Amino acid sequence: MFSPDKLDGQLQLRRTEFLLKDLGRFRIQNVMLLCSLYDFYTVEEDGMLEDILDASCLAGFSGKAPVIIQVSNATEALTMLGNKSGTHFELVICMSTGENITFSEFADRVHEIRPDLAVSVLTHNTEELGRISGNHPGEKPYRLFNWMGSGEIIPGIIQLAEDTENADHDCGETGVPCVLLVEDDVLFYSKYLHQGMREIHMKSRRILEQMESQTMRKLKSRARTKVLLAVNMEQAEEILNHFSNSLVGVITDMRFNQKSIHEKNAGLHLIEKIRAKNPLVPIVLQTSESEGEIIAKELGVGFLNKQSPTLMADFSKALVDFLDFGDLRIKGKNGKTLRRISGIRELSMVLDKLPDESIAKIWRSGQLSRWIKIQTELELVETMAECVKEDYTDEEIKQSLVAAVRSWNSNQRRGYVVPYSRSFHEEDLVFSRLGSGSMGGKGRGLAFVDRVLAANLGENAFKKVTVSIPSTLIITTEFFDEFMKMNKLHQFAIECENDSRIQRTFQKASLPPTILGDLRDYVKTVTTPLAVRSSSLLEDAIYQPFAGIYATKMLPNNSRSLALRFKQLSSAIKFVYASTFMQSAKSYIKATGHRVEEEKMAVLLQRVAGRQHGNLFYPHFSGVGRSYNFYPVGSAKPEDGVVNVALGLGKTIVDGGVSLRFTPDFPRVFPQFGTIKDMMNNSQKQFFAVQLDSNSWGSNLEEDQYVTSRNLATAEKDGTLEFLGSTYDAPNDRVMDGITTPGPRVVSFAHILKNKVFPLADISNFLLKMGEKAMGCSVEIEFAVTLGRNRALPAHFSLLQIRPMVVNNDLVSIDLETLDSDNLLCATDTALGNGTIRNITDVVYIKPDSFTASKTKEIVKEVETLNNTLRDSGRPFVLIGPGRWGSSDSWLGIPVTWSQISDAKVIVEASQKNMNIDPSQGSHFFQNMTSLGVVYFTVPYNRKGSFVNWNLLNSMKTVSDTHYTRHVSSDKPLKVMVDGRTGKGVMLIC
Repeated sequence: MFSPDKLDGQLQLRRTEFLLKDLGRFRIQNVMLLCSLYDFYTVEEDGMLEDILDASCLAGFSGKAPVIIQVSNATEALTMLGNKSGTHFELVICMSTGENITFSEFADRVHEIRPDLAVSVLTHNTEELGRISGNHPGEKPYRLFNWMGSGEIIPGIIQLAEDTENADHDCGETGVPCVLLVEDDVLFYSKYLHQGMREIHMKSRRILEQMESQTMRKLKSRARTKVLLAVNMEQAEEILNHFSNSLVGVITDMRFNQKSIHEKNAGLHLIEKIRAKNPLVPIVLQTSESEGEIIAKELGVGFLNKQSPTLMADFSKALVDFLDFGDLRIKGKNGKTLRRISGIRELSMVLDKLPDESIAKIWRSGQLSRWIKIQTELELVETMAECVKEDYTDEEIKQSLVAAVRSWNSNQRRGYVVPYSRSFHEEDLVFSRLGSGSMGGKGRGLAFVDRVLAANLGENAFKKVTVSIPSTLIITTEFFDEFMKMNKLHQFAIECENDSRIQRTFQKASLPPTILGDLRDYVKTVTTPLAVRSSSLLEDAIYQPFAGIYATKMLPNNSRSLALRFKQLSSAIKFVYASTFMQSAKSYIKATGHRVEEEKMAVLLQRVAGRQHGNLFYPHFSGVGRSYNFYPVGSAKPEDGVVNVALGLGKTIVDGGVSLRFTPDFPRVFPQFGTIKDMMNNSQKQFFAVQLDSNSWGSNLEEDQYVTSRNLATAEKDGTLEFLGSTYDAPNDRVMDGITTPGPRVVSFAHILKNKVFPLADISNFLLKMGEKAMGCSVEIEFAVTLGRNRALPAHFSLLQIRPMVVNNDLVSIDLETLDSDNLLCATDTALGNGTIRNITDVVYIKPDSFTASKTKEIVKEVETLNNTLRDSGRPFVLIGPGRWGSSDSWLGIPVTWSQISDAKVIVEASQKNMNIDPSQGSHFFQNMTSLGVVYFTVPYNRKGSFVNWNLLNSMKTVSDTHYTRHVSSDKPLKVMVDGRTGKGVMLIC
């Protein structure tokens, strides 16, 4: 079993990211160009050097271009290099010294100051080139290059210097592919640098452009193929010995120096050494010799004629034909090409459809591994090598490679939000986006946690349980802006105070034409229920989570009519857009100090977790977990966290309905199930599901248009109660685990939490601890679980959301014995919050004698009227009433929304004999209340030390008195104190 204890002290990025970020450590940022002003003008003006460097970096997605600083003479250059507080140079390019000093003497003096600094000499004088190159070009203290008449050679020199410096780590330790170029003729290797490096750059760019994520393009550019230059046998052998496993190709001259002697057949000797070291490396022989092509053919290597008038075109073709820099060509038994594959994405989609023998052949020859390395997917090559054994048959090789590619492909894309494409559904994509705007807080949080999950949770972390985030399409804020602008809705939406009118107006508006085609394609392919969820700019911020403030609409999405499903989806998107301007949202935005016009809305389209049961669709159970528990009991501590779970959709929990509460470290302890009577009274009786039958759908102006409530008998018939339920044995007044015997059912989660048929406590514990470490604060998660069809396992745990939560750590100490009991208005040992409030004189409370649960909706209207009156006069107040404030179930408490009590700074749940409800920590109402610093007192019925002083309340001056509520005022301000460490809270008149 996977344990949270296995988490490292610091969460890691996935291995691929870690490796990529560590590549290319040496980057040239400043280049000293030692030359005359005229030479500098020639280099800069003729080739438009700045543009060339920028274009080169852009082509390789490698970031900022180096800065070229011109220096006129050697003395000035050496002075600048010796100035430790001046510009730090990583490369010196010398075209002339400007003084009576040779290039070698200058390079030696540079190395006296900076032994590690690379020096290159660039000359356009052919006579001088022959004189200074001599017979031993590899023994100079600098690298010599020939000016080719264009500034494009400069990025080639820079790239070669970077590749050479980075080779030990990148190619030697990490396995980044490299090409060995063996050439001692300065004219030729300068020509290759001038145009050849550009060819490799452009081919690498085409590879990188296939990656959907800009972030991954930049990271993967560090793994592009390196070019290493050798001008003699000794240098070539050194590269071969160090990097033979990373070599994806060799281009070698026939003649070059070996032990300072110019050998006619040195290239042939090198080919023998390469094949002894790594026989699968492709080789291209280049020579001016007339017999060169015949020799190359006999050796089975490629050939380049150095005298060819189309040498660079031939060079480019050799990169494709021999070194696998082009498409991967799959050939049949007759040698004809069956398929050309342009990238890894295409490979993953067609690999299983290609002949076994063709795939086995390119694997055994090393061609597939080389091609994938050149595609910069180093980890995939490792994964494949681990999967394929030497004695595998052709069929076994292909099956192993298919499995490796699919697994790798799915994992690599986790946490990255890629542009939506019509092939989205054919690939294992978790996140895709429409538009270039923001994806909002909720979308950002999910993408982040998906990346963290991919890096820290292995596939088999929890046996037979898949933990993942549902496939999600994000409609970015770009389309919200376009929608508001084209329909001219901004001013109307901000000024209108009628929610129904706003919704009707938005429903009549049109979605932007730029999104319709992709939405139609999406809904054409996805035919399972969808959750259309809000993801605003401000949503899920640390101090203002906006939990439940905006809309989520469930869609059945099961009709055979594409037009109907498209219409439902369009309507749901507009419904979410409209929720940005509902009164509850405006009140909350105002309470957070923001302005309504600042808010923008992205929309998430997620597949609903669950399974179809007749005309219903729902998961076995849903849950909300919090890494900080405001109401710990027994041995549990606040930091042990708390989880609320309920049968069916999570609406039961987030709306404040009846759910089961437990602490992951103590999963057998249920605070609300103290007695058999408590179990019968405080357990779930109804559950929510998506209604697939169109006969019972509501209005499109309702958030729950397609959601229905059912009783436990339905769940038992559907088979979803089997592992969640227990049975009341009336004759023996006991509750038995399971539902195999007749009797009233109790949603106890006994088989899951006590008998552990599903590792709920372990998974929730892991995710909460992981979330805390990743976000650096306490977190709340929402999830849904779908169990197996006949057994609990295999099962799927869907993580639906993660958001930060606020825990106040101010210190307050409370001692009841030192307080004046005559002025003590309220006390509890289960208070939520921390700190002291002193500026309140008004109290609104539900009169205990007038209260009845069947009239809570009428009570809401009276409370809202009083709230608006006090809000308009700028007077915060204390609100006291029975049951859960904000519950959607009117029989559990007062079903207010946030806007209806927005000016309350202290809320008291004063339980009565007939309404002694367990506090709900899983509701959105609860989360928003804590984030805004509203103090919350829970006063259980008949518990020692917890009370409301009704006599003192009734003695206060009455401001207004209605049928169910009373508004009173104190001449002296109230003092409210909460000790967050102990949960103690008091309210007294000072």
